[in-house]
Amino acid sequence: MTDTVSVMFGQGNGTFTTPPQTTNTNSKGPTALINVDLNGDGFPDLITANQAATNLSVMRGSATGAFAAGTLYTVGNSPRFLVSGDLNGDAQPDLISSNAQSGNISVLISQCN
Repeated sequence: MTDTVSVMFGQGNGTFTTPPQTTNTNSKGPTALINVDLNGDGFPDLITANQAATNLSVMRGSATGAFAAGTLYTVGNSPRFLVSGDLNGDAQPDLISSNAQSGNISVLISQCN
């Protein structure tokens, strides 16, 4: 297990960039992956649920298409699935993970202003 995320960008002709861009999640066992612009900068961010840990990794996207190494956010034990949505009506994406071993969900409310 490498604990990384690899991205291959579409070239517009049915092919993808090689080799893929690989970004460290800074955690163990990334299982689920979503992309959402969490900070409203116009660039997608990658979020993984790290099954072998108690956290999510947020890898911020940039204008170059590169992603920063993961910043960790604590959730329940063994997160397996992720979704994003505006849960509190502030027009900011929030994160929800389902946590297998702790048998609960975690809700992370966006703090972007």
